Amino acid sequence: MNKKKIIINYIKIFIILILSVVLFFLFIFWFAIGGGILLMPDPPEPLIKYSEFPFVLEYEKNGEHFKIEDTVICEYNGIGANEGRGKYLKWKSYLKKHNNDEIILYEKDNTKIVFAPCNSDNAAIYMGGETFYGNGSVNDLTYPFPGAWYICDEGDHELIIEINEKKLFEEYGIKLTYIETSEPITNEFK
Repeated sequence: MNKKKIIINYIKIFIILILSVVLFFLFIFWFAIGGGILLMPDPPEPLIKYSEFPFVLEYEKNGEHFKIEDTVICEYNGIGANEGRGKYLKWKSYLKKHNNDEIILYEKDNTKIVFAPCNSDNAAIYMGGETFYGNGSVNDLTYPFPGAWYICDEGDHELIIEINEKKLFEEYGIKLTYIETSEPITNEFK
């Protein structure tokens, strides 16, 4: 009986060791990446941390003309970090008049079509910084004019797809006709 308990204990220890080694190798890479990111120097902070960028959007919906004049407000929001970018400047942006970050062009049931000029990459571009995708020119702004975004609430998640100009007109009667955006500022980082 005693020998049987000893063998069972050895088997338990062996299984625990195997699981420990497997878990160690599964997580060591994430700990190494996380530690490396924490040791990276912080990016230089912007001197200008807040700015406003007026824009004009004109569109037609079922033959009726609409004109929206609003302002994208961009603010510095600290330093973020992830394994794809390392440390980076975080930005937030929102619309001044619409109390949101999107303009709803169409809404029915759980579906809406929006024009969304606010996102962290656009805020970085407007504020004269670099993004993961571009170097800060107005041509790098990431909204799909003359298209828009299709958003469908599917209960536990949202489906978000860029919708092109042709489909936007054929399926929803919407045609984005004009946009005038502000130029990005020239900012210094120290």
